[in-house]
Amino acid sequence: MMHSRFRPFLFLLIGALLLFCAGCAKEDDGVGEVQPVIIEPGIGGDGGQVQEEEEEQTAEEEAETGGFVDYGAAATLEDLTAAQSKVESYYFRQTIPYVDGNVEIQVWFKDNQMKCVSTMAGMTGSEMYYDFNENTVISYTPSEGNSAVMMEFSPSDPDLPDQPKAEDYLSCTVTDTEEINGQVCKVLQTGTGDQLWVSTLYGMPLQVAFTDSLGDRYTVAYEDLRINDISDEEIALPDGVIVYDMGASGL
Repeated sequence: MMHSRFRPFLFLLIGALLLFCAGCAKEDDGVGEVQPVIIEPGIGGDGGQVQEEEEEQTAEEEAETGGFVDYGAAATLEDLTAAQSKVESYYFRQTIPYVDGNVEIQVWFKDNQMKCVSTMAGMTGSEMYYDFNENTVISYTPSEGNSAVMMEFSPSDPDLPDQPKAEDYLSCTVTDTEEINGQVCKVLQTGTGDQLWVSTLYGMPLQVAFTDSLGDRYTVAYEDLRINDISDEEIALPDGVIVYDMGASGL
């Protein structure tokens, strides 16, 4: 009788133990599962290290190139425009092979002021000092004394000197990608029919093909290009020069 009275209790005890063990097994299964870990880009893990290395490399490249970033063949018109906007001053030299002889032109630009010096057959002609804020130009010939004349000009005058800083790249069409002197250039077609080989690093042309007023076609390189290191002295009219204001178009 004693045995029969405790059998139900024994069964209950065994059942409770089985339930307890089953519960423990479920808890153990939960603890033993490998939970997924999501690492967001740039936060911890190798991804963050790679991003930091890329950012450091970009910073080093910008430091070496004065803040310019070269996107190479992948550069867009927007990239060229962004690079162009970082150009505050520049110098370049051009040699134009006219029929009567080569003409060398040197151009300095800073703060919307431009100095142009032309040389033909080794002889320096007039020095032109353009002010694109006031739309005036001073013509000075050193061999003729210390006097100069100032005239007004129209911004739409086709005879104005080349202004790479003012070129609207967004209105151009990309036709090709080429290299000039080791620099990747986008070849652009302008609305006037000119072609520009624009450096993907500086957003400045390294070569241009144009048709002059007589219908002759020329391809000219921008040589000895300097960016953002032009001094005020390099573009200033020499001290002691007397300037006579001739008004609009010298009238």
